[in-house]
Amino acid sequence: MFRARHACAAALLLALSGQAGSAAVLKLVCENPRQEYVATFDSEANTFVVSSGGDPTAYRVTAARRSEDGLVVRGRTVNGGPDFEAFFGEAPAIAYGSDQVDHCRHV
Repeated sequence: MFRARHACAAALLLALSGQAGSAAVLKLVCENPRQEYVATFDSEANTFVVSSGGDPTAYRVTAARRSEDGLVVRGRTVNGGPDFEAFFGEAPAIAYGSDQVDHCRHV
């Protein structure tokens, strides 16, 4: 498990380092029907944290890849919740499972 996580982080850092001025920490402000929240991806630490004013919640990152549309981070929410996909490209959003998409903006 540690090797797979380390390999994922190394691959992401390699992809990000190939672009001049790439940020190691990316943030989105997103909105769902209940509230606005901030999602933060740290490529060096390979962490994805969501905060809505209370205690931040860390989601497990399972993959991160750069595509034509920008960076896509995939992982698992907490307490048996759905998988997520965070899109950091021109149309930033976070998809939870197959039925919820929260639209976002870059910070």
